[in-house]
Order: sequence, then structure tokens, then C-alpha cells
Amino acid sequence: MGHGHETFQGSEAQFRGLLESAPDAIVIVDAQGRMVLVNTQAEKMFGYGRDELLGQRVELLLPDALRARHVAHRERYQASPSTRPMGIGMDLSGRRRDGSEFPVEISLSPMQTDEGLLVTSVIRDISGRKEVEARIRALNEDLERRVAELATVNRELEAFSYSVSMTSGRRCAPSTGSARR
Repeated sequence: MGHGHETFQGSEAQFRGLLESAPDAIVIVDAQGRMVLVNTQAEKMFGYGRDELLGQRVELLLPDALRARHVAHRERYQASPSTRPMGIGMDLSGRRRDGSEFPVEISLSPMQTDEGLLVTSVIRDISGRKEVEARIRALNEDLERRVAELATVNRELEAFSYSVSMTSGRRCAPSTGSARR
């Protein structure tokens, strides 16, 4: 019995080591949506201590407006669990202990155990990516505005050039960069 127990303890230690070394928050919930395991990154990301999270419903980590709806989504997922990203095509948000919200990506993975279904959620804070995307959008909008301004100035210059050529009675030849005598 000693060898089997040592192997189990070694496997459990490896599992906990993997869980804690993950760069993303990991939250594992049971069939009732109660958090049964969280890693240090989850504590840091959401601002709660492990003892404050364990046993609580996962909806604690969601914005208030989404909590009731999430229960129905969770129940639907449990009826047909699969490994997949959560909320495809949707902007997902997490909620920190201080009430602040932030954008996240979440991947779900079910695991059937003797105690029932457990669902592992791997949660990534994508605030940095969203900030970069917003900056790129702003730069693109500024570029489009400048292109439109240049097009307007170009049309005005063409109209002015045409006007000058009509007033002087001859068309202006395109500039070649050298003066004619």
C-alpha cells in the first residue's frame, strides 16, 4: 500500500505544481458551479484569497449584469460538455473583488470524476491586447481622416491650378523641376 500512496502523492504534487506554474488563472468548478480549486494566478487576477473563492459560485467572478444569465449557460454546458473556448464571438468580462471589470478569454475543459463533473476554466486577462487594438483603431481612424484631408487639399490645388491656367490663357505644364527660358 505504501508505494501506491506515494505514487498518488507524487501525482498530486505534480498536478498542483502544474496548476500553480500556469501563466493564466485556472478555476475548477463542480456540477453546482462551486469553485473547488483555484491557482495563485486566479487569486491575483480577481483580487480574492483562495479561502474566499473556494466553495463560492463561479458567478462571483462575473459582472453583476451577467451572473443570472451565466447560470443558464453553465447548466447548458453541463448537459453537453466539451473542450472549447467560452463565448465565441462575444466580449467576455471578469469582475475583480474591488468591482472593476476587465476583458477576458476563457477556455473550458470538462473532466468526469468519481464525484461528478468538474469543469476547468483557463482565464486570460486580455486588457493589454484590447488596449493595443483600441490604439490601432484610433491610429487607423486618424490615418483615414488625414487621407481625406489630403484628398480635399489635392482637389483644391487641382482646381486652383486649373483656374490659374484658364486665367493666364494657357494650361500650366506639369513641373519638371527645371526652369524654361
